[in-house]
Amino acid sequence: MATTLRYPNEVWEPSHFAELKDLPKAGEEELSMMTKIVDKMTKDLDLRLYHNGCKERI
Repeated sequence: MATTLRYPNEVWEPSHFAELKDLPKAGEEELSMMTKIVDKMTKDLDLRLYHNGCKERI
């Protein structure tokens, strides 16, 4: 089940998780790969596809 974040205090700093403290830093190769993946997955946002049902009912 997906969790929805509703308030800023529900977002935690990654440093609060012990299992994340000893992870190695990403190198240039990993950062380059990540950039390519994000660029391929990035699309233009068409806001016409999204509707505010609450506003429409009012």
